[in-house]
Amino acid sequence: MLTFFGCLQNCYAQRKTSRVPKGAVYVASSPGNSISKSLGGAQAVYVAGPPEKITVDIDHLQLTGDLDNGIIVLTGFNVSGKKVTAPQFVIFEFVSYFSRARYNSIRHLTILVDGESKLSKVLPLTVSSKQGEKIGPFTEVMNTSIPYSTFLAIAKGRTVTFRLGTLDLPLTDTQLHLIRDMQSLIDAGMTFP
Repeated sequence: MLTFFGCLQNCYAQRKTSRVPKGAVYVASSPGNSISKSLGGAQAVYVAGPPEKITVDIDHLQLTGDLDNGIIVLTGFNVSGKKVTAPQFVIFEFVSYFSRARYNSIRHLTILVDGESKLSKVLPLTVSSKQGEKIGPFTEVMNTSIPYSTFLAIAKGRTVTFRLGTLDLPLTDTQLHLIRDMQSLIDAGMTFP
């Protein structure tokens, strides 16, 4: 069972990169038929086809706690072709690591941008493990596709809060900059050979 970002086991293997200076593009060849480019904290990975596709993402955002006892969100999208363009939807994958299940009571997501509700919906619990099934904490995953217009509002917002049930999880300035870096990839129209 893999989720959109393949994060079921845990997110310790997430790429660990230092922040690239604003406006700088980092290019790396990856094994096989893929090329990776970064702009700030966002990464685009082109995979030669057929079909050709680009996956755009950022490092996980630690919303509360840590990777042993907390909630993270993974954010990204896929587009077809050789150019990063605005997607129809952006995936937000909320992963909870706790000693007990949490998402049974906090599955309603509200996204607040500058105090205004931009999205409100109940998220399906897509993956849940029981403590003891593997080493580590109880893992739960919920994901949702949000319209690009909502993502754009988040990227332009001064304050953004994810409300899961009654739990408010405000994004830090650093986390907002990462989301803005994703938008910068779209604005730049990054292309691949």
